[in-house]
Amino acid sequence: MSNEKILKPITYWSSLLYFGIPSMVITIFIYYLWPYLNKIGTPAIVSFALIMYVPLASLLIASLLAFLIEGNEMSWANIKNRFRLKPMKKREWLWTIGLIIFAIISYGGLSFTAKWLASIRIFSPPDFLPPIVDPRVEQIMIPKDLWVYY
Repeated sequence: MSNEKILKPITYWSSLLYFGIPSMVITIFIYYLWPYLNKIGTPAIVSFALIMYVPLASLLIASLLAFLIEGNEMSWANIKNRFRLKPMKKREWLWTIGLIIFAIISYGGLSFTAKWLASIRIFSPPDFLPPIVDPRVEQIMIPKDLWVYY
């Protein structure tokens, strides 16, 4: 007989709570904290890392706390079992590599649509975006000030 706990699906309202709160936090970080960090002169890479990694790290911590609240013992074996972490098989790796290649080709092939979508009001990004992530600003792989002329 298995001693694994049977997990019940969460309710609709619980899912709104569990996914809505992190979504609101990330939105608040992007629309309020990011402009503030830019205004006080925080480097773009630091502000981007803060607004993305702090909420994601909080989600990781929340998932580990929920793991403990469920009554699980904190061990790598238990974490792997509870979060269903299993090694990927060859076929799964092939799918992963294929989808990465597809994503890169699609990104390159559809990159011309970024400015067009940004011009549509409902899709337009906020004005405070740093140039590195703003689709209205043309991106180049190597900045011109780093080009070497021979």
